[in-house]
Amino acid sequence: MINGGNGGRITLNQAWVLVQRLAGVSIAAKYGPPRAGDVHDSQADTTLAVECLGHAPRFSFEEGMRHTLDWYRKAR
Repeated sequence: MINGGNGGRITLNQAWVLVQRLAGVSIAAKYGPPRAGDVHDSQADTTLAVECLGHAPRFSFEEGMRHTLDWYRKAR
């Protein structure tokens, strides 16, 4: 398996705050109890992607989310 990523770490809470800011909305997060099998921390190891595919991320997480949101808005 080959993982993709940009080499950084971001929490779900940070991602949620960013998406809200980019979308211009304010929606409270809903938290539930942990579920069996939930992963607490994770970070992609992109070593194989770099070696086999020449993976070289061009965008930060924020830039990628901005591009994704712009694409989604245009596709609707």
